[in-house]
Amino acid sequence: MLISRAITTCCVLAVSVAAMLAAETAHADNAALFDAADLAAKERRLGDMERAYDDILATDPTNVRALSGKAAALAWTQRYREAQATYQRAIAIAPGNADNHVGLGYAYAWHGDYPDAHAAFREALRLKPNNLAAHKGIAYSYMWSGEQDKALTAFQRARTLAANDAEIAESSGIAALSLGRTRDAVDFFDEALRLQPDRSSARNARRNAYRSAPSLESTVRLGSTTDAGAGFRYAELAHWLSKSTRIAVRYDNTLGLDNPSVTDRDEDVPGYFASVRQSIGSRWQLIAELGRRDLPAGDQDVLGLQAHYRMGDKVLRVGGELGRHDEGHSDRLVYAGINVPLGESFSIDPTLYLSQTGVDEDSEWRGVVNVEYRGNPNWTTGVFAGGGTIDATDPASNGSTFVAGAWANFAVADRHTLHFLVRREDAPSSAFTVAEVGFTYRLPGN
Repeated sequence: MLISRAITTCCVLAVSVAAMLAAETAHADNAALFDAADLAAKERRLGDMERAYDDILATDPTNVRALSGKAAALAWTQRYREAQATYQRAIAIAPGNADNHVGLGYAYAWHGDYPDAHAAFREALRLKPNNLAAHKGIAYSYMWSGEQDKALTAFQRARTLAANDAEIAESSGIAALSLGRTRDAVDFFDEALRLQPDRSSARNARRNAYRSAPSLESTVRLGSTTDAGAGFRYAELAHWLSKSTRIAVRYDNTLGLDNPSVTDRDEDVPGYFASVRQSIGSRWQLIAELGRRDLPAGDQDVLGLQAHYRMGDKVLRVGGELGRHDEGHSDRLVYAGINVPLGESFSIDPTLYLSQTGVDEDSEWRGVVNVEYRGNPNWTTGVFAGGGTIDATDPASNGSTFVAGAWANFAVADRHTLHFLVRREDAPSSAFTVAEVGFTYRLPGN
């Protein structure tokens, strides 16, 4: 009997020791997997991050930390429904964990389920009223759902918990800008830059605040054309009636300065124009322009129409111009182009032009490709080249055309812009080079 009890006791002890050793081994393995998952998250290796958490859950399916980590990986890879379900599993095990409610809120918000997101963030705040992540989450959820007034209020509540948080200051500025409160937005962006001087996103947002809807914008351009004219080429004065509506008047003498036959006779060909630019929703922008040109042989009334349509990160552009001469004939121009991003810094913009001009309706087609490079938020530059064919009644005007040039824009004091342009034109009846400098001055809105 004693021997039997001793054997039984030894077996129990052996099993217990084995279980303890297995638990310690599993704990050590899990610790290593958690470390691997944390490193993968830091390096944005989201697949490795998810696999590490899956390995933990394979042996410990109720591990709340692993469930939360896997849910985050799912959300970051835009598998929002799976992320929501995984966060809900974690919440079912640990309903008092406010951070999991915050994670669930973001998984809802990123999927566009804003009412559910608001509810999740509010539950996190009920559990932990000073949870900064929950305050930020509900503010962002309002922002993404288009409720900018509520977003701004929520960001201000978050600022009471973290007055030195540059992200909150910048986000407050974005919300204020969406409400048309440009000056308030600039103040918020300035605060973000005071807190974090190297915060480039706040600096870019501040610059965009000045440019997105200024109350007044004025542009002047001066230049010189070889074998033709030099001087004041272009001036425009624009005013924003609202964030989506811009009206402008423009003086344009480029047609005369670029035409040697006109400048040889010391004549001007000024044009006077008025335009309206209207944004419709987030995709459409329409531009209408009426004007009159004082031509040497008689005046010309001009009607121009243009439409821009945003397709994801591309912008399609179509337009036309009708110029009716006092003598009764008309000039016609139609064009179409598309702007296509090439990575983060480059974009390409091919455009095709078709025109008919003069009493004899001489026709021309021309294709031009512009390539733009955004070096940093303070400057952009580009080159363009193209050509086409003129089919004219006068044989001397028949033939091919060529155009090429380069341009650059530089930000001045964040809100103004300095422009440079050099352009070469070759056609059967004329050839010239234009050098141009311009400046755009902007006053912020409200």
